[in-house]
Formats: sequence, structure tokens, C-alpha cells
Amino acid sequence: MAHNNSAYYRAAVAVRSDTAIANIAITLIFQADAMLRGLIERLKREFVERGGIREEMTRMRLQHRGKRE
Repeated sequence: MAHNNSAYYRAAVAVRSDTAIANIAITLIFQADAMLRGLIERLKREFVERGGIREEMTRMRLQHRGKRE
């Protein structure tokens, strides 16, 4: 990230109109929403394919037991 310091954004916002700031905020909200929807869909697919935490714990426990024998 080229500008990961909040001071950069505070200075940039100070010279923008209220309308521009609102439009930037709306754009960021839409981007965050799209990213979260994508994450949720990926997590759903992974859950269906691999199961939840209990299934994962069972697989790991059985795998560990198999190595000891």
C-alpha cells in the first residue's frame, strides 16, 4: 500500500467538498460490502467441501492417532 498512513487521507479529505467525501465513503462501503460477500461465499464453499471446526478437529485427531500406532 502506497498510502497506509491516515494523515495522508486526513489531508486529502480536508481539501474535498462534502459531496466528494460522501461519494468516496459510499464507494468504500460498496467495496467493503463486495469483499465481505466474497469472503462469506468462499467460507460457505469451504464449509460444504471440508466441514466445520469439529470435522477438522476429528480429522486432525485421527491423523495424529494414526501416526502414533
